[in-house]
Amino acid sequence: MPERIEGRSYAIIIELKKDARVRTRSREFRLESGRYIYCGSARTNIEARIRRHLISTKRKFWHIDYLLAAGGRVIEVWTFDGIDECDIASVCMDEGATPVAGFGSSDCARCPAHLFAILDIDSNSLFSRCAQLANSSGS
Repeated sequence: MPERIEGRSYAIIIELKKDARVRTRSREFRLESGRYIYCGSARTNIEARIRRHLISTKRKFWHIDYLLAAGGRVIEVWTFDGIDECDIASVCMDEGATPVAGFGSSDCARCPAHLFAILDIDSNSLFSRCAQLANSSGS
């Protein structure tokens, strides 16, 4: 991970080696093994938010905390200025990623999910599309 992470939105690529049942405070999700992308944002101190996601011992608060506790392994972390997590989610849907309905988006009126299965999708393509969108926003 870079020494200093800048940005207000982020995407985390997560790998599940085996199928998992992810129980959050209010729901249960059944996920197949494979790769997923989680879209998030932080109003301030995005570096601290991402570091928190990466530590293993913590109080579970966000949906991603439950996913990582269920065996998800972080593979990549990206940050962006000028776009929000819903923009990242939109790129994922445009590229054919499969939303995990309701995961990470319980407070979002725009998106069906903020977690997407990207089993056969090149993550570099997703990153490039998000970076282009961020650059075109004037950041």
